[in-house]
Amino acid sequence: MAEMVNLSRLYNSAARRALTESYLFLTRRKTFGKVALEHPLVRKKLQKLFALNIGQFYLTWKAIDTLDQADNGDNEAAQLIRFLTPMAKRYTAENSVFLVRESMELMGGMGYIEDGIMPKIMRDVLVLLFGKALEIS
Repeated sequence: MAEMVNLSRLYNSAARRALTESYLFLTRRKTFGKVALEHPLVRKKLQKLFALNIGQFYLTWKAIDTLDQADNGDNEAAQLIRFLTPMAKRYTAENSVFLVRESMELMGGMGYIEDGIMPKIMRDVLVLLFGKALEIS
């Protein structure tokens, strides 16, 4: 059972979809006479968010690779996965909320409309964050 819980903890990155949605929105959105992505501050914000997401991605895949090694009998990997899994879960859960919130803000009011996907993504990452908080207490 513990192995299944460890594996399920690693499926905790939902923020990439939010980044993709905001990027696609910004490729079509016109502000002040030009496409929103042409504004330096918008590009800078997206670069920061994508860099954070890439960091989460590599941490998650390192944890998955370590779990695979532990499942194949590597004792050092088995010890490493004991703290790498909760660390990856906490880091990705907290940062996913930040990434989704910032993606919603980049889209302006359209990011908060319930007809779109962004509010659902936010609810999903909040569930993961609250699940992490309940595990710790």
